[in-house]
Amino acid sequence: MSTPPGPPGEGEGAGGPTLWSEPSLEWAPPSGPAADAGTSDLVRRPWRLLLVALCLGALTGAGWVGWYQANSGWLVRPAPPGARVQVEGSTYRLSELYSTDLLVGGPGEEPQRPPPGTVFVVGRVQVDTREAEQAPTADGPVQSWCDLSLLGAGTMVWDPQAPVVRRPHPPTCAGRAAQTVEVVYRVPLRERDRIRGVLVRPTLGPGTTWLLQPPA
Repeated sequence: MSTPPGPPGEGEGAGGPTLWSEPSLEWAPPSGPAADAGTSDLVRRPWRLLLVALCLGALTGAGWVGWYQANSGWLVRPAPPGARVQVEGSTYRLSELYSTDLLVGGPGEEPQRPPPGTVFVVGRVQVDTREAEQAPTADGPVQSWCDLSLLGAGTMVWDPQAPVVRRPHPPTCAGRAAQTVEVVYRVPLRERDRIRGVLVRPTLGPGTTWLLQPPA
């Protein structure tokens, strides 16, 4: 009876020639659908696991950004054009927003011009601070005050600058009263057409920052 030849290079053992035979199917490694019966679908397809991880990371990042903005006072919420908003008990409404290269003062005053390459942006805000909130401190209660900045493209922000000439309205809030405040900003000329509105930010702690827009 003949036996199939073994693989090349096989030597002879102490008991005679080493015989070689096909491996038994009983000990063959599992393959096919039966082998995957207990394997997770995410393990068989790692790209799905990666996609799930990316989605979870994006949701976590968005949640963190939202929490940080809401608790740092930088959550900006646009108000409808001409709308009135309330921040820390005071109400604000932007009645007018325009640009000019000349600020006219009182009688006998020389008009004020902006430096070359810049332009004045003037905003008139109707403010009512009679119900303004207060925060207790070691030196007594502190009342919230008007924080009005100009928002441009992206996160570009300009603070008000007191004009040299006398204007018809005060440049900031004064006491507890209903009043019109005129804020003047000096903006690069190239940014004039990208102005988005006036920001009203909380001053006593974290909160929503409103973006005021003039009436349409």
